[in-house]
Amino acid sequence: MQTNHSAGWLAWALILILACCGGCGGNGQLSPRAGDDASLGMAWPPPELPERAVQTVTHVQAGREAAASGGNASFDGDDIVLVTGATVAWARYSISGQTANDQLSEITMDFTATPQAASDGTRMFLGFANYELDMWEWELLETGPYNRVFTDPAAYIHNGQSHIVAVMDGPGEGRVSQVIFETTGSYVDPPTNLTAEATGIDLVELDWDDVESAAGYNVYRADNAGLTGITKVNTELVTASEYNDTGLGETYYYYYYVTAVSANESAPSNVASTWIFKADYAAPTNLRVTNRAETSFTLEWDWEGSYPEDGFVIYYDFTPDFIITDDTLRLHERWDYAFTMNYTEPGIVYYWKLAALEDGPHDIDRQIHGRLSEEATATCTGFWTWGDVNTIATGLAPLRAVKYGDDIAVAYRSGETVAVAVGLDDSWSISTALSGPGDVFGEQVDMDSNGSTIIVVSQETSAHDAHAAYGTPGNWTNDRVHGDGSTVNFHPTSGYSITCAIDDTEMAVVHQDQAADSLRLHTKTIASGSWTNTAIRTSSTISYPVQSLAYLEGNLFILGSLLEEETVGEDTTYTRRLRLANRDSGWSEANWIAIIEDVGIPRLDKHYDLHYFDSEWYSPGLKSVEFDLYLIHGTTAPWSGTQVNDTGTNLGYNARLDIEDDEAILLFSSTTQYYFAFYSKSWQYFPIVVPGTSTGDYAENADIVLLNGSPYFVFLDEGTGEIKIAMGTPPE
Repeated sequence: MQTNHSAGWLAWALILILACCGGCGGNGQLSPRAGDDASLGMAWPPPELPERAVQTVTHVQAGREAAASGGNASFDGDDIVLVTGATVAWARYSISGQTANDQLSEITMDFTATPQAASDGTRMFLGFANYELDMWEWELLETGPYNRVFTDPAAYIHNGQSHIVAVMDGPGEGRVSQVIFETTGSYVDPPTNLTAEATGIDLVELDWDDVESAAGYNVYRADNAGLTGITKVNTELVTASEYNDTGLGETYYYYYYVTAVSANESAPSNVASTWIFKADYAAPTNLRVTNRAETSFTLEWDWEGSYPEDGFVIYYDFTPDFIITDDTLRLHERWDYAFTMNYTEPGIVYYWKLAALEDGPHDIDRQIHGRLSEEATATCTGFWTWGDVNTIATGLAPLRAVKYGDDIAVAYRSGETVAVAVGLDDSWSISTALSGPGDVFGEQVDMDSNGSTIIVVSQETSAHDAHAAYGTPGNWTNDRVHGDGSTVNFHPTSGYSITCAIDDTEMAVVHQDQAADSLRLHTKTIASGSWTNTAIRTSSTISYPVQSLAYLEGNLFILGSLLEEETVGEDTTYTRRLRLANRDSGWSEANWIAIIEDVGIPRLDKHYDLHYFDSEWYSPGLKSVEFDLYLIHGTTAPWSGTQVNDTGTNLGYNARLDIEDDEAILLFSSTTQYYFAFYSKSWQYFPIVVPGTSTGDYAENADIVLLNGSPYFVFLDEGTGEIKIAMGTPPE
């Protein structure tokens, strides 16, 4: 008998993972699997990856070899004995080293569950962490041995690990003798940190990190970003974690990945690409854009030494990942270190590179190029550049930013508290909004402001309660909105996936209450009174814990990514659909309208802000199967869905939307770069480059605010640990 739960047993398991499992999310919630292709910028694995042989590997663990245990758990020889007394007895078994191609296929457990009396209710439960559904699946074990074959093993892998928990219920005794994991694959990890650098004429040096237990490596090369026509470069196994690729053809841009080999071949590494030069010319330096006009701009660069034989060849395209082909060969200028591009289109970013040239551009196959320069971007007037960078404070992600009068308020994690900084440019006042003796805040943070009052919410991670602070900087009221403050083992999570909103008279908080299988709404008038407590969704198969919250003319709207269950015969399927409901219509099932059923977005897994703008609701979201960013908008169902990025880019992480008057700005990121898009520019997107700052983890560490006609980019500089702000200004 298999059931899916997010309360009771789930709460126990969440705390097991929180307390004992370093590889699963640190805030007690099951983190969705990110997908290996999230960092590669293209479909992955490649369509022509050589077929891998599959072998079965058996891993036997005695009962006493549990990765962790608790309650009244004791050992008897090789067995673990589970007897529930004052605390619940449990044991967790884990297997690690898994990838998308090396994964769990079958599990067998030998156990007994012996009651003290014939009807004392003694039961043994076995829980499986299903990351695909963000929940635990529980099996009631009736007679041993137990066996399960995994038809979708990838759903049970997170950070290369699978976790199974045995929990004893009732006054009797449970005994686990042996757990057998069957896996497919070699358990050799794929190589990481692959780099490719052209260091000589027709020479590419590849380097990557060693893989423990690998006998060697295979190197693969393609001449296109789609990775079609893949060639295995090496004839014999490469035994070092480096390789020189020589004797290349006329193609100028190559893509590489490597695999590790043991008994089987690993999954592929990251992709590394490089420009191949054919003449020993240095790369032009100090690329810059000057003299921007409405339909033109000038490109300039520096060059050391004598002028190249045939000047320079210039390439430009509309994506930073263009490949050097006839289609991207644009310009050729022999006699200067500058070139003016005319008839350019306002509202477009041009990406450009150049190289010294030894032969004319009449036939691209005959061109002899030097080293390619670094990439530069060029725009006409009417676009924002990011400067006036100031430091707000030293802090941690996640962070949120909102307008507060003529200032900006920023909430962020400061140690075990949540702090709020209010100010602009280089002048900031900082106060602690959420804190308490022994309390740990900040794994989840949200905030909102009505211009005069700020609300900040977070989950207190030791008790898993929902807290809210509201007021003005330095004058905060701190309420426990939901939960009892208990930190005992197996205390259920209350403040999971928490968000907030505020208007002129009222505040609202929404969060997932896993103990009661419900999505809960709390409201309170700003002036006085206490918090209400309403369960607005009450089924674990429907309430998927992601939601956005907004007020419109006193009515409260909630946009939720909800998990719907459908059973046909013995098969159960789950589909996530975005649904919208409002307080005036009531929270009944019929009033949660499905807003994207018919607009070609069958699975929009993550969404963020909800704003009413230009007579419609707008919300950005990430379709995490393809890692595409969508803007969904509408009034009544169905809404329209517009894909912001093209199919060759993975965008949509940490998407944030802000509105001011008749303008809207959208912030989002790939795994390595932040971008912004303006409504007035038809949502065309452009990279954000802030001079002198480091890049890093682009999950929850930035927000954007439109204030008095200027956009402000608030972000965590991973290199310094400082929270900074950069104002968008028109280019000169």
